[in-house]
Amino acid sequence: MSMKKIGITLVSLVLLVCAAWLGASIYVGRTTEKWISTLVEQTTKQKKLRLVNLKHEQSLFHSQGQFEIRFNELGADASTGKQKFSVVVDYRISNLLLPASSMRFNWNMKPSGEYGVEVNRLFGSELALQGKGQLGYAGKALTSLKMPELVMRDGKDRLNISPSSGQFSWAGQAVSFDWKTDRISMLTDGMPLDIEGVSAKADFTNRSRGIGSFEFAVNKLSTKEGTAEGMGVQTTVVERNDRIDLTVNHKLASLTAAGQKIRDLAIDLTLSGLDVSSIDTLSGIASDSDDFQSLTADEQSRAKAAARKLFNQGFTIALPKISAQVNSGSISGDVKVEFLQSDNPALSEFSAVKSLRASGQLLAKGKAVDNAQKMMALMMGLATDSKEGLKSSFEFTGKTFKANGKTRDVSNEISLIDGYINGLLAP
Repeated sequence: MSMKKIGITLVSLVLLVCAAWLGASIYVGRTTEKWISTLVEQTTKQKKLRLVNLKHEQSLFHSQGQFEIRFNELGADASTGKQKFSVVVDYRISNLLLPASSMRFNWNMKPSGEYGVEVNRLFGSELALQGKGQLGYAGKALTSLKMPELVMRDGKDRLNISPSSGQFSWAGQAVSFDWKTDRISMLTDGMPLDIEGVSAKADFTNRSRGIGSFEFAVNKLSTKEGTAEGMGVQTTVVERNDRIDLTVNHKLASLTAAGQKIRDLAIDLTLSGLDVSSIDTLSGIASDSDDFQSLTADEQSRAKAAARKLFNQGFTIALPKISAQVNSGSISGDVKVEFLQSDNPALSEFSAVKSLRASGQLLAKGKAVDNAQKMMALMMGLATDSKEGLKSSFEFTGKTFKANGKTRDVSNEISLIDGYINGLLAP
């Protein structure tokens, strides 16, 4: 083959590749337009919010548009018909295919309506959240989040939030984000509040079930009464076979208030062995019924059946770790409540005597409690004095309830528990 023919062939191949690349880019643009329209249509079924007034302009390799987010609980003014509050979102998309992404986008959102105008007036400028991101070929989207400094003045009251930033990504059921701001200060009714180093982070592999982790932290919080440092809450949800386990870790490095000092506070909360299918059903009903506020007869029936199955399958609620250094002493303890799995999954009657087991203890050492508090606890039978320190404990097994070594009659309390739970489970 001559060099001329080879050259023509290469040029033809390049033109073919370019045509395919440009054609694919145009196709992505058309698909984006359809996806946005479908998203807007689907929100008409949502009970909390909806997307309206979509204005989408599509060119070959770019598109831009706007839509409005309205919250169903905030309606329109009866006299004017204008929306009291909504959020307007503007966006611009580049759908030209590039090696790292199939599209890039910029967006910003700002409040609108009567309440939106008032919010902007209070802050003295237009409130806006904005970002830019891209969509990868594997379907993962990533965007930055950015909000400028917010300063509000209303008489003697004030609020100041330093510039905040973060990012948000999603791909199918997976969602993750992080957000942080250096400082939030507020003065209201002469009471100051100063918060330093606020951050939030989440990483969910299944957002529908909440499978994943969420963390919220504050470096320092100061009020007129005291100061707290190293505050944090971390939540983790994992799925194992047909069960879900939830763990919430609370921590506090130090707290100084009212002449008391607490250090190294740690409290863990766990819910383990929750039936997955029951949780899915209850979550779906909660979403459809505005968090169980407007249940239909069918939803009530299905919710009761799901709750009945949840209890009959058994689960455990516990505080496996309670610890803190208090003044020159310490406090430690744990609590565990078990709902035993029933031999009859369809059983509708709950019996605490047959299904409930519970135990717990709390130990105060050193100067964790003063003498007056100690004497009061001993007089009321809430604790016993031991070599280790002031100790409080309880255990419930079958028909037996023991508190601080003494058996007590709790038949009235058991009847109340049975009545409440059976009210939830009754068909």
